[in-house]
Amino acid sequence: MKKLLGILVLGLMFLSTPSQADDISDFQIEGMSIGDSLLDLFSEEEIKNNLEFFYDNNKFISFTSKHATFETYDLVQFHFKSNDKKYIIHSMDGTLIYDNKINECHKEKDKIVKELTKLFGKKTTIEDLGTYSHTYDKSGKSKVSPVYFDFKDGSSFAVACTDWSEEITKEKGFTDRLKVSMDSKDFNFFINNEAYK
Repeated sequence: MKKLLGILVLGLMFLSTPSQADDISDFQIEGMSIGDSLLDLFSEEEIKNNLEFFYDNNKFISFTSKHATFETYDLVQFHFKSNDKKYIIHSMDGTLIYDNKINECHKEKDKIVKELTKLFGKKTTIEDLGTYSHTYDKSGKSKVSPVYFDFKDGSSFAVACTDWSEEITKEKGFTDRLKVSMDSKDFNFFINNEAYK
């Protein structure tokens, strides 16, 4: 319960007034928002030494951290444009690890989705995609269960549990996890239209 409150209070509900939550920039994960610079929390050297390239198109690149100041999440992943010297955040994911405790992950996810549904009201379109095979795992044994909250401006918020198969866990070291994601309009367009050729 403490972690859930941490997610909802520390991770999500940094609003001046809930009724003003018109887009994703009204929220924070570990004190950072879409539109902030990574340089507010990390050194340029730290960012450059931990870059990750996931996509066929390198318009956006990623940086993942387990920063000592994080109070809610086990790790946070940030995406920014590869040519941006200011490292402006376009996407961020807060992750909690649920090593072989996927049922607990789903319980937490359901609570968060319920709270976000109350918070966002009619300001988003909600898409619950159910549970399906994760595209990373070609065997089809790994499962993901996302719920999306799409804002009118094209930005989005998502909550998902990922249940990795035993094979993927052994091979890659992946662990079951709860992910809370915020994506800008530009990043959503990139993922849907440009990331994979």
